[in-house]
Amino acid sequence: MTAPKVYKPIGRIDGTNAVTVEKEILALMVDGVSSVTVDLSELDYISSAGLRVLLVSAKAAKSKGGKVVL
Repeated sequence: MTAPKVYKPIGRIDGTNAVTVEKEILALMVDGVSSVTVDLSELDYISSAGLRVLLVSAKAAKSKGGKVVL
């Protein structure tokens, strides 16, 4: 297993970009990477669609024996 990757969204995660953000986070979980750190320090807003992305990502990481850390 390799070191966790870091994903740092800037601005907003909402219905307009949630699908893209989900794809980007899940794309980090390849080649033995099972954990992702999501750095929310520059996030201004997250909608329920964005929260869903975090839950889906956490579930995917857990299925690989990893986790999503906020």
